[in-house]
Amino acid sequence: MSLYKSIAAATVLVAALTTAKAPAQSINPPTAVQTSPAMTEQERRNLAFVLDWWREVIQGGHMELSPKYQAEDYIQHNPMFRRAAQHS
Repeated sequence: MSLYKSIAAATVLVAALTTAKAPAQSINPPTAVQTSPAMTEQERRNLAFVLDWWREVIQGGHMELSPKYQAEDYIQHNPMFRRAAQHS
């Protein structure tokens, strides 16, 4: 790698690491809840809850919002995934 490329790569890396991080904004619009006339009010609320979780946490990448949707005693069975609470 040339000196110029090394300096350019180092500059980009330093800029990326030192830039103040603003709260991330989801680019995904709220998902329209698709319901059935046969659904109860509780089922509609459950569906809206899951779609909000999917949009904010999964699509939006806001893992810090997991506690809003997950019980404190939730057991993660996937060994490849650690809860945000385990990171602190």
